[in-house]
Amino acid sequence: MTKQQINNKLVVQNRRLIEGRYNFTVWELRLYLKMVEMIQSADKDFQEYKIYFKDLISEYDGNSNRDYELIKRCADRLLKKIIKLEYIENGEMMIVKTQLLSSAKYPKDWRKSDDNSYLELSFNPYLKPYLLDLKGNFLLYDRRNILLLKSKFSVRIYQLLKSHERKEKNSVVVEYKVTELRKMLLVDDEGNPTKEYKSYTAFKKRVLFQAQKELQEHTDIAFSFDEIKKGRRIDTIRFFVRKNRKNKPKEQQQTLLQIPQKVTTQKTSPQEPQTTTTKAPTFDDPIHSNPAYQKLIDIGVNMPTAYELVQSNDTKYIIESIKQAQQTHSISPKNNFAGFLIDCIKKGTYKAVTAKKQAKKTKEQERQKRLNVHLKISEMQKTFLTEKKQCIDAVRNGLNETEKQEIISTIRGKYDRASQYSDEKLLHSTYFRLVVAEQYKGTDKFPTEYTTFKEYMQANYQVKIDNKNNDGWYEVVS
Repeated sequence: MTKQQINNKLVVQNRRLIEGRYNFTVWELRLYLKMVEMIQSADKDFQEYKIYFKDLISEYDGNSNRDYELIKRCADRLLKKIIKLEYIENGEMMIVKTQLLSSAKYPKDWRKSDDNSYLELSFNPYLKPYLLDLKGNFLLYDRRNILLLKSKFSVRIYQLLKSHERKEKNSVVVEYKVTELRKMLLVDDEGNPTKEYKSYTAFKKRVLFQAQKELQEHTDIAFSFDEIKKGRRIDTIRFFVRKNRKNKPKEQQQTLLQIPQKVTTQKTSPQEPQTTTTKAPTFDDPIHSNPAYQKLIDIGVNMPTAYELVQSNDTKYIIESIKQAQQTHSISPKNNFAGFLIDCIKKGTYKAVTAKKQAKKTKEQERQKRLNVHLKISEMQKTFLTEKKQCIDAVRNGLNETEKQEIISTIRGKYDRASQYSDEKLLHSTYFRLVVAEQYKGTDKFPTEYTTFKEYMQANYQVKIDNKNNDGWYEVVS
């Protein structure tokens, strides 16, 4: 297959299939997309798609010795793969599960060294509406954009975000709930959710950041994102998707040299002149990942001005200024909100409010930090009490009758209220624990660390604890 033939290949898929729940390894995804690419626009039925090992390995710059066997195993796995789709039918939410492939065929005596080794694969007929005779609701993209992507999540996120791209627009904002993304991306071979990257921190690092890096480096789109909270939990990811100029084929780049400005029909205020000496950022500038910059652009501030504001001010201050200005605008509407906002940021109108909120946030963070330490220490205290009880029980069980009577006599002589209890009850009382701790402290029977919780923490964790504020919260002290 020549480079020109590869360059002319396009992948077309129904958007509902793009948002389905399925789990592919990187090579399974590559094999599947190769099949999709081979579908002809005039096809009314699926064919048996013949894929030569050497072509697939060459396109993805694979290791022929290792990947021949890997690709064959992927074909076997695709036969068992289940795709789970959700759709509305007659007003009712429906779920359909279907196998991806109906057949996989290859020569029994294939050899790695044979340039003619191949697979013949065919899609399950149930997928016809999603891959054949597509009308309107489809995604088309050049497969060159995913040839260098190493993460399966990067490919899926590319498809998801690309499906929202608009030819006439330079950028688009897309929102997905974290739960939706997890349902689409983190599933097993049956389309059911897995516990992979269960924490949001891991999901962000391994899925979102990895995709952001790979799409920026290798595809025709790039993105930044905001995290929208619901309470204390990250509920929604807001993607800011833009065309990635530097990865466009060279023949298209001449028409893309000028960076378009955000257009607004509002009057231009004195604070936002039509011309500026500030240079707009290039599309591969890290500034596009700055949430304050993205919010300014969405509001209608032109790129050079937004760039200047973000370079000159703290991100948190700008974001808080936007919130405060929007509240003011809702009470007293401005003719040019973008100009009003720029003026407020430059004059520092909301600096005092921002500082007060930040101080409150810092205080709450410190409180939460103290609480977390206290809760952790409290868990250790439960362990201490359990171990101390076990130690006391061991001492009791190891006493002969004479030793028991000696301790009971000590208890009765030391504590007046002990006269109310029988000998047996005293052996299981608090008085018994106190006398044992006093008489056997520092011996093998009752180590010093079980005398108090503070001594236990010092002996086992080499930390000192105290209740400095007398509020019942433990803290670590130096």
